[in-house]
Amino acid sequence: MKIHLDHAKAQHASPSWVWGLLLSALLLFSATGWEYLRLESERTNLQSRVQNDPHAGRTSNAPPSPEIQKAMQEQVRQANTVLSELGRPWPALFSILEETARPEIALLAIRPDAAKGRLRIAGEARRLADALDYTRKLAATGQMSDVVLEEHEVVASDQQRPVRFALSARWAG
Repeated sequence: MKIHLDHAKAQHASPSWVWGLLLSALLLFSATGWEYLRLESERTNLQSRVQNDPHAGRTSNAPPSPEIQKAMQEQVRQANTVLSELGRPWPALFSILEETARPEIALLAIRPDAAKGRLRIAGEARRLADALDYTRKLAATGQMSDVVLEEHEVVASDQQRPVRFALSARWAG
């Protein structure tokens, strides 16, 4: 049996990963060079086109056509509508609803129409008198007007026989 104790490799031998790294760097450098040459050529072409045509790249001072003006006015109108809806005092509305909350009233849905300034509330009350009292409380806040109980019905299938109701109001936000 022979023991080999010389673990030193020859100095001229390099690992294969070094060659792979060098090849990758060479490919990356050449691809970058080709891209640079392409972009430089494109820049030169664009520069020569601008020098040959003094009006290239400049916008016209002529007014837009009536169709374009009408489309722009419609876009401005839509943007103003969205801004007015977003500009509503939403926290104030939620504060009002929290202040008027009562244990015998459960709000099921709140549907604000900010564009019209209207609010529709669907809820459930233990009794019709509770729903009417809630309607009066909303009207008394001063932040809502035209508060109207639009519909109500007794849920006969439930043993407690709650009253489902819907009311609407003008939101003075």
